Amino acid sequence: MSSLKQYLRNIEQQRLDNVIEVIGIPKAKDENLENISLKLSETLNMDRTQEELVVEQIIPEAPVEVAKMKVTMRRALTKANKSLLWLAQQKLRPAYKYLWFQDGKVLLRKDDKAKPEVARSEADIEKLSAQTKIIGHSFNP
Repeated sequence: MSSLKQYLRNIEQQRLDNVIEVIGIPKAKDENLENISLKLSETLNMDRTQEELVVEQIIPEAPVEVAKMKVTMRRALTKANKSLLWLAQQKLRPAYKYLWFQDGKVLLRKDDKAKPEVARSEADIEKLSAQTKIIGHSFNP
């Protein structure tokens, strides 16, 4: 990936630094999203006022089977970074104990003591996938 493209991805991700996604809260009749976000911030001891919290985007109602899942919070990712993280999970999860996204890149660690490996692009993920197959961790994504 060119350094310019990576730079633009990083800028796009930085714009989301103060944004979190909350996933898995079932839709309720006559719900007030501002109240839900305020209660959530209180529960997490975030000490935010209603004026500081902004509910900008509501994703359409999730399918029932998804809505029954646990509630998940995570730092918001750009579409490109979500795709990169998803691809890494699909191709590399069986070979790595830890897999997370930080500072514009996917980080992977095979065990508690291993040094994190870095994937900034799909090509990096494919390269790591090929390496893990060579050393005996073959799997079907």
